[in-house]
Amino acid sequence: MNKADIRSLDFTVTRCLMKLFRTCNTDIIGDCCIYLKFKLPSEIIPCKFQKFVNKLELQRCTLSC
Repeated sequence: MNKADIRSLDFTVTRCLMKLFRTCNTDIIGDCCIYLKFKLPSEIIPCKFQKFVNKLELQRCTLSC
């Protein structure tokens, strides 16, 4: 995914949270995310990608040995 796609996902999730909490203030949404330990796609995707790469490298090492 490119950066524009990830920003689009963040925007969509943020808008859904705005409707859920009935606010247009992004600071309030940010606080809600912190208190609920909710991560936006821009925070989740790099972690998932790194986990995938680590597993792939581990598999490659296991197969080559």
